Amino acid sequence: MAKTAVCIVDQQRYQVVDGMRLEELETSLRQMILKDFPQAHNSSFICSEHLVHYRLAKMDAMIENDYQQNDKVNAQLSKILANHTYRVVDVNSELESSLTFGQRVADGVARFGGSWAFIISFVVVMLVWMLLNVLPIFSHHFDPYPFIW
Repeated sequence: MAKTAVCIVDQQRYQVVDGMRLEELETSLRQMILKDFPQAHNSSFICSEHLVHYRLAKMDAMIENDYQQNDKVNAQLSKILANHTYRVVDVNSELESSLTFGQRVADGVARFGGSWAFIISFVVVMLVWMLLNVLPIFSHHFDPYPFIW
């Protein structure tokens, strides 16, 4: 036989799997329920049907708080824009002008080292190197197979 409990909202009996005890809820949700039902305690039961209403109310409060925060940010941005106290900065040009010669050289090497042109040219050089060492084009093999010297 399934365990049942009485919901603190409508005083109806529900199966325990169809709800939760207040102690199982997060603090803010539990406080909302206790505000409406001060006679309840941590071991009181609330059915899922009524719990969903409290969860939706909590979500509405969170969304409303976000709207208020957005309004504050918008007001601050509007004030800044109205006072013309902003400055547009081209971050790329600022960064380029602050790089040292060594940093620019390192960026160029990294840009070429990661390119397809480098990868293809490296493969071609390796193939030519192996062909020169395997085929009897020259009488002397300067790096004989397996090419580890």
